[in-house]
Amino acid sequence: MKIVSTTIAGLAQYFLVSLAVVIVSYMYKPPYIPDDLKFIDPVKTYTFQDSVAVYIHKLEFEHPHIVLAQAKLESGNFKSYVFRKNNNMFGMRFPRQRETVALKDLGGYSYYETWMHSVIDLRLYYSAYLDGKTEEEVYAFLGRRYAESPQYVTALKEIIRRENLKQKFIAIKLSNDNIVKL
Repeated sequence: MKIVSTTIAGLAQYFLVSLAVVIVSYMYKPPYIPDDLKFIDPVKTYTFQDSVAVYIHKLEFEHPHIVLAQAKLESGNFKSYVFRKNNNMFGMRFPRQRETVALKDLGGYSYYETWMHSVIDLRLYYSAYLDGKTEEEVYAFLGRRYAESPQYVTALKEIIRRENLKQKFIAIKLSNDNIVKL
C-alpha cells in the first residue's frame, strides 16, 4: 500500500509541477520580434531591444534614442507587469481625447494587441504634442507633462548615455541607407 501511495503522491506532484509550468508559460508570452532585422544583417542574432529600435526607426520619430530610452525605463527593460500583461511598453494611460490604437483600459493602463501597437500609439502621442520640437524641448515636455517622477528626464539621459543609444540609431539609419542602395 505504501508503494501505491508514494506513486500517487509522485504523480500528483509531477502533475502540479507540469500544470504550473503550463500556466506560467501561458501567462508570460515572449514579445513578438518582426522579421525586418534580417535585412540589416541576416547572420547576426538580434535582441528584442534591437527589434524595438528598428521599429522605432521605421516610425520616423525625430529623436528615436529618447523613445527607446523611454521604452526601457517605462517597461523595466521589457520585463514589467504592465508591459507583459498589456503589451504596453510606455506605461501609457488610455487617452480620452487624442487618437489611439489602444483596445481598452486594463488596470488603469492602455491595452494593446501587440507591443508594436504601443509604439504606434506613442507615435500618435508624439504627433499630437512633440513633432517639430528640439531634443531639449522634448525633454522639457516629458518632464512637465508626461513623467510622474521628477527624475524621469535624468534617468532617460543616463540610459541614452550608458547604452550609447544615439549611435545605435545612427548605425540603424546607415544600415537602412545601404539596403536602399542595393
